Amino acid sequence: MEIAILSDLHLGRRNFRRTIGETNMNAIEYKGYEQWDSCIDKIIEKNPDLFVISGDFFHTANPSTLSIEKARLGLSKIEEAGIKSIVVAGNHDSNLINEKNKTHPFKNLNIFKNIEFVYNKISYTEDDENFIVKIPHFNISTDEEMSNFKTLLNSVVPLLRKNQKKKKILITHGVSFSWIQRFINKDKEKMKLDSSTMIFPDDFLERFDYTIIGHIHKSFVQSKTNKNQTLSKIIVPGSTMEDNTLEISIDELSEDGSTGPLYLDTTSGKIKRDYIESVKLIKRTISSKEELDKLMSNIGFHIYSIKYQGGWSDVDLSLYNKAIRNSLNFNLQLRSERKEVQHSSIQGFWNWLKETYPENLNEFLKIAKEDK
Repeated sequence: MEIAILSDLHLGRRNFRRTIGETNMNAIEYKGYEQWDSCIDKIIEKNPDLFVISGDFFHTANPSTLSIEKARLGLSKIEEAGIKSIVVAGNHDSNLINEKNKTHPFKNLNIFKNIEFVYNKISYTEDDENFIVKIPHFNISTDEEMSNFKTLLNSVVPLLRKNQKKKKILITHGVSFSWIQRFINKDKEKMKLDSSTMIFPDDFLERFDYTIIGHIHKSFVQSKTNKNQTLSKIIVPGSTMEDNTLEISIDELSEDGSTGPLYLDTTSGKIKRDYIESVKLIKRTISSKEELDKLMSNIGFHIYSIKYQGGWSDVDLSLYNKAIRNSLNFNLQLRSERKEVQHSSIQGFWNWLKETYPENLNEFLKIAKEDK
């Protein structure tokens, strides 16, 4: 079986102040819709056996009318192409208010025959060769909710044993314990990403041949040999567009930052990506003026986070202004030109003041005398 995979589309997301198009739409929102359309066209051309979105279809639990309409138009094309699909809810697709009022944005889209929306309960699909478990994101912020989540996972285990001879596939949204330990917090007793993130025990994920899991925006594939000496793959598709400059850097499936649908062959285990044009997040640390000038002379419509080891006196302002105009966002961080001093005593402060700001010394002495 061939599975096409997308994740973390965040339709409707807005970021930075740049606008684009005749409607003066936020550039990130505009590019998000554009890339969604490109992915749909690629998937239809490929015609896989199954299409999966592993969470965060929308950026907010209250998506705009435009976001819902863009989602509906893309899914309508998938439906018309006869491609069976599964859309699993992520943490951005719902919040506590949705749960309390028993509402969900996916209800606005639950109009298709061949597209299953998984958002309020666990779901299973099986055939002669595959057993698919679909777990939507649940908000977990209390001990009771954590206990319920563990009970839910335990309820899956007997079904996996029953379908031992089939390919076992998990589609969900969250992270594993080992991922947090490796990238977030090495203290096993304090492994929390945030109050609502679903954290899966590694031994649970290793029961599956393939885990397709959204939430992390940088794509990677992790292969492990489980207790039964069979290979288990965790597949993180990544976001279709990365615009978060604070995102943790980990190995990507594509070296140049390009993105697009992933395709998993469940028989061979091979994974391929169908590349589309994408907004890239470009992080660099630059030490020379020549290198900075060269970068600012060749700016594309991307997001730049640049650390320069020099000061403003080195920056060619005409190139800098050109970089701001041509990029989606250009952030240049310079080395501080003011010497950082640590003061260990009152006497140290007065010596520092005398050396650094001698013209203000008498004024400070006067103030200190008045305070006494």
